[in-house]
Amino acid sequence: MSRVTTLFLSLGICFLSSCNKAVTEPEFIPILVTGKVLETNGSPVKDGMVMLRSVPNGEHGASGKLENGTFKLFTIVGNEKVEGIPAGKYRVTFARFSTNQADLPVDLKANYEIKPDQSDLEIKLE
Repeated sequence: MSRVTTLFLSLGICFLSSCNKAVTEPEFIPILVTGKVLETNGSPVKDGMVMLRSVPNGEHGASGKLENGTFKLFTIVGNEKVEGIPAGKYRVTFARFSTNQADLPVDLKANYEIKPDQSDLEIKLE
C-alpha cells in the first residue's frame, strides 16, 4: 500500500472516529447509499475518498472509497464498520488518491441531503 493511500485511509478513520459520537444513539437507522463524483466538466472521477459530516454540528459522519468511479458510504458504530449513513444534511470533503502534494482534500461548498428513500448520491466538484 502506498504512503498516500495509507495517509488517506488514516485520515478517513480519524475523521469518522471524531464525527460519530452520536451514531450509537438508538435512532441511528443507516440508509444504504452509493454514488459517484463528477469533475466540473461532468466527467466521472475514477478514485479518491468521499467523507461526509452532518450539518451543523458534525455529530454523524461517513466515508466511502471511490473505486472505478463509484463509492459506497460506511459509518463507524462502536467498533464496527456499518454500511450506510443516517438521513440528514451533510458537508462533503473529497480527497484524490495522488502523489501530487497539490491534491489536498477539498471541502465542497454545497451541502448534500440524504433522505430516507435515497440510494444514489451524485457529488459535483466545484
